Order: sequence, then structure tokens, then C-alpha cells
Amino acid sequence: MTHECLSGGAPEQPPSLSAVGDLAMQVVSVLSARQAESQRGAVRPYISSLLDKRIVARGPFNATDMLEELRGFHLGDDAIINDYIPVSARRIGEKWVASELGFADVTIATVRLQSLLTEVAYSDTSLCPISDVPLHVLMVIPESDQHTLGGFVAAAQLRRRGASVDVMCGEKEDEVVAHCASGSFDAVMFSCSKAGALDSIGQIVKQTRLRLSRRPVFALGGIVLNYIANVQRLTGVDLVAQDVETVVTYCEQRSILSPKQAVR
Repeated sequence: MTHECLSGGAPEQPPSLSAVGDLAMQVVSVLSARQAESQRGAVRPYISSLLDKRIVARGPFNATDMLEELRGFHLGDDAIINDYIPVSARRIGEKWVASELGFADVTIATVRLQSLLTEVAYSDTSLCPISDVPLHVLMVIPESDQHTLGGFVAAAQLRRRGASVDVMCGEKEDEVVAHCASGSFDAVMFSCSKAGALDSIGQIVKQTRLRLSRRPVFALGGIVLNYIANVQRLTGVDLVAQDVETVVTYCEQRSILSPKQAVR
């Protein structure tokens, strides 16, 4: 069972300062700049600028057409997911902070980037590799957290390396615990932007561990790591990280895979 959500369009009422601040942090820090620009190769500026223009342009936006246009530059789908979408999200956030874009423009751009991410991630599932060490992962975006795009990017990255990924976006604490306990997950990953969600994450981790004999690896990433210290101690997770590779490597090194998965 997969639970997924998409941030809505422009608000009907003027946004509160806290909502604006949350959205700004969302788009500025979808993934860390280190992950977006250094790990998988340089982003070609003219292509990135083209994507920026398309997602803020007035009028309709077609994610399928945008994907085909990007592929026309001989970009692989992994590069689009890992590099171009996160870089564009960060730039849009920077323009909002600099008052070059309004709240509605940033909201619409974020939704368009998420629709592009969905299009590229599922356009051809036959292109997804079969991992030598498959993982079953639950990606959790806490209740009331507006930082959805980062979690969906991470889920897409995991799927493209062969992982099976469920996404729970905005569900209540007890629902997440129940799903954690019923899914035989190898890892549970939290994408978090709000300090206020840390207590809830800690309770999810604690309650899940009490209910399971075979415990998944618990990992946490997201904007919250940029401004809250001791997140690992506060939540009880096994690992804090801003990229999926670190989590996958940790899982493999911990040998948390079930016996049937360990067969090569």
C-alpha cells in the first residue's frame, strides 16, 4: 500500500508568515547543495535555466512535454531526478527569498517540479534497475509538513536503484506506526523540515521497535538537519543523512536484509 500526496496550488487566502517561511525552506533545501551539484556531475546551466523558466511561466505546464524536452538534450532520467529537479527547486526558493517571485509563483513552481518528478520516475518502469540487494523502504513525510518534494525525490532515487518504496505523506502518528509494523520494511526514512515533528518521529521509532522483533533501520533527513543539533539523540533514529546513498550503504553494512533478500 502506498500513500502519496501532492502540494496544492496557490492559496485562496493570503498565507501566514509561518506558512511562507515553511515553503521557503522547502524549496531552498529540497536536497542539500552538496547532493544536488557535486555528487553526480555538473549541471549544464542553459538547460537548468530553461527548466527554471518553464516551471514559472504563465499558462499551462505539461510534465510529459517537459520531460521529452529535457531528454532531447541527451539527459538521462537519473540526472533529471538527482540533479536538475533539486537544483531548480533550490533556485526557485532563492528567488522567493530575494523577492523576485511571489508566494503563488513559488507554490505553482513546486507543484510543477513534483509533477515532473512523478513523470520521469514512472514514465518507463522497465528502465528501473534490479538491485543485487533489494530494499523495502517506507518514506515518511510527517503530518502537517510542507516539505514534500524532498521526500518524493528521495523515494524516486531509491526506486530507480531497485528498491520497493511506500510513501506516507501527512498521516497521523498511530497510522504510521501501524504501517511500519505491518510492512516488513528494511528501512523507514523520515523527510522532515519542522523541529516540532521530532517528538512525533521519536514516538514512531519507539513504538515500532516495541512491536517488532526484526527492526528496520530508521533514518532521518531533510531541512531540520540544517538548524537542529542532536537530531539523532532526540528521535532515536539509527542514522541521519541528506542522501539516499548513505542510507542504502548503511543498510547493506548492517546486514539488515532478510535471508531471502540476501541470496544473490
